[in-house]
Amino acid sequence: MRHFTIALLFLLCIPLLAQDTSVFPNLRHSSRDANGNLHLRWEAMPDMPGLQYEVYHSLGGSWQSAAVNSLQGFTQEALLPYEFGQRLRYRLRTEMSYMGESMAYLHAAYQDTDSFPLPTDQMALIGTDPVGDSLTIYSQHLDLTESYVASTETRLYRAIGNVSGNFPTMLSITTYNIYIATIANYEAVTDSSVYAMIYSFNIPGLLSSGLYKIGMDEENMPVFTRLGNVQSQVSGGRLHLSCNWADLTADPGFGAWPNELNALMITDATMQINLDIMTMTPSFDFGDNGAVGAVEFKDMVYDVAVNTLPTLTVLSHNPTANTVQLLYDDADQDFP
Repeated sequence: MRHFTIALLFLLCIPLLAQDTSVFPNLRHSSRDANGNLHLRWEAMPDMPGLQYEVYHSLGGSWQSAAVNSLQGFTQEALLPYEFGQRLRYRLRTEMSYMGESMAYLHAAYQDTDSFPLPTDQMALIGTDPVGDSLTIYSQHLDLTESYVASTETRLYRAIGNVSGNFPTMLSITTYNIYIATIANYEAVTDSSVYAMIYSFNIPGLLSSGLYKIGMDEENMPVFTRLGNVQSQVSGGRLHLSCNWADLTADPGFGAWPNELNALMITDATMQINLDIMTMTPSFDFGDNGAVGAVEFKDMVYDVAVNTLPTLTVLSHNPTANTVQLLYDDADQDFP
């Protein structure tokens, strides 16, 4: 039944994203304070009490975590160490649960240049997955444990962990494992197709490693339509995959990109394919579903050489009420 729960999580994720409202509303930053910190602030979701937030920052390469504190009302804050002239990236993550399953909402980890494979400390953790929660067949190779995401301007990166730390694709002349990193645009998602980076043995006439659109035929069997190539490598006990953003977004069925939130739904799956030696007809057994994430692809960077003081313009003055209305403008987009 676990695969039905995962499908339900996707259905719950769609209306959340379709509100065109980030789970990190009013995300903003200050300038560097006297103690050498930026104040990163956002509002907690009032209809989602109890969410725990994580904040990460990077000066290039690996990411470091920062403590999160609750201020007055729903305001959350993290302090990020900063020196003028640095190029500082930051991102957030939170996690919600339903029926014992978890779904993460996070920002992707951005990097300046394309390099493959990316170390996982340069990626964003989508989430972890329990051991032993197979669907129809069990194998340590098919039992997923963790998933990561990162991006540059031109390429999308994924990393997947499993119990064995190995990702064999050919078990025999008729039996193959495939590993699937799915990608869905919430503005165009349907129950009949999904996009995915796939790691597979080259099965003639059926499948090889690549970027695919996966549909279902009238007999509810997967149909794979190849869209482009992927980079793939097993490194450090994880499977690393990468594709061109252009190959993914060029397919008309993918939907408009970027969408309103710059967000995609991501999860992973494993499958075993068995071929009938007489007819070469494939049959499919599902292994495991991985962590589910709604991922915002926003490259958030603070790169300021020196603090520029804000300008204030008087819009109105009410002497009776003793009030003044001001327009606050800051070239660095710092909050007051």
